[in-house]
Parts: sequence; C-alpha cells; structure tokens
Amino acid sequence: MMRWLPTAQTRGMQRRPSPAQGLLAFAAMVMLLVGPSLGASAQSLSPIEARLATRILLFQKLPPSGDQRIAVLYDPNQPGAEAEAAETGRALRAAELAGTLRLSPVLVPIPRVADLDGVVGLVVTDSVLGALDTIAATARRLRVPTIARSLECVHRGKCVTAVQAFPKVRIALSRAAAEAAGVQFQEAVWVMVEALP
Repeated sequence: MMRWLPTAQTRGMQRRPSPAQGLLAFAAMVMLLVGPSLGASAQSLSPIEARLATRILLFQKLPPSGDQRIAVLYDPNQPGAEAEAAETGRALRAAELAGTLRLSPVLVPIPRVADLDGVVGLVVTDSVLGALDTIAATARRLRVPTIARSLECVHRGKCVTAVQAFPKVRIALSRAAAEAAGVQFQEAVWVMVEALP
C-alpha cells in the first residue's frame, strides 16, 4: 500500500457516456450487487462498496480516467484505524471497472490532509468523522468528491457521497456538498441515488 507524498498530478479526462448508457449501467450494477458486504469489516469499504464508489467517480461530468491516486484518510491516533484504511485501499485497488479507471489508493493521516494534492477523491473512514470540516475544506481546494460509508455524513452535508452494501445497497449524494466541493455529476445519476439537498 502506498503512502502519500505531496506531488502534483493532472487528472485525466474521458468522454462522458450518454445519460441513457450511464443510467442503464448504473442501474444494472446496483441490481447485481445487492447482497452482504463480504470480506470487509464494519468500518472499511467492502469490495462491492469500492466498486460503487468507483462508479460514482465515473459519473462526474468530467470524470477521471486512467491511473489515478485516491486518498484514504485515517486517524493515526485511533487503534486499528490504519489497518481499516489499508483494507479500504485494497478494495479500491481491486475495483477497476472495464479498464476505464485504475485507482492507486494512498493512506493519508488526517494531520497531513491539508497538504494533500494530486488525488481524484477523498475516502472518509470512520476514524476521521470528527474532522469533517478540515476534510471538506480540502475537498473544496482540490475540487474532488468525498466518499464515505457514513450516511449521516452525507445527510449533514459534510460528505459528497456515501455507499453501503449491507443490509441493502444504499447510495446517497449531497447536492450541497457537491456544489461546495465544485464537483458536478451527470443529471442521470441523481434519479438512481438518495439525492439530498
């Protein structure tokens, strides 16, 4: 698992799929992936959730493509937090979708998040839910989405999206958090998720 080093990186861009293609693909994924989150603890993203998170990244109006880094944030002072972050990173690394986006997760301790650069998203693990204002400020600076398992984080407008696969598939998006971070999603995706103001 890579650890973060402060380097600048240009995000790759790809042509967005048509709304119809994107909507059908997203609906098919949600229907096929309903089931328990096997192979992950309660705090880390399961393989299913990692694939859903990757798909959400691809539903931006200007989605990333190719080899990209994604930050997995954790609190080094909490027991087990780094191991949970590493487990989430492994799930994200394995979540390549049809060769369009290959994620290289980097583990970032929360004290260093303000210096972060060159990533396409911020994964908010449960250990850093007490630092959401700092994380949101970093998302605004980098203009990237924040991704969590905590639905409450999205309901509070602090995270852009949350994904859960157990006990049922739930994907939530916050318009307020997305706008604050400067992140735009294709309109088709809003009808397939729990869209929050």
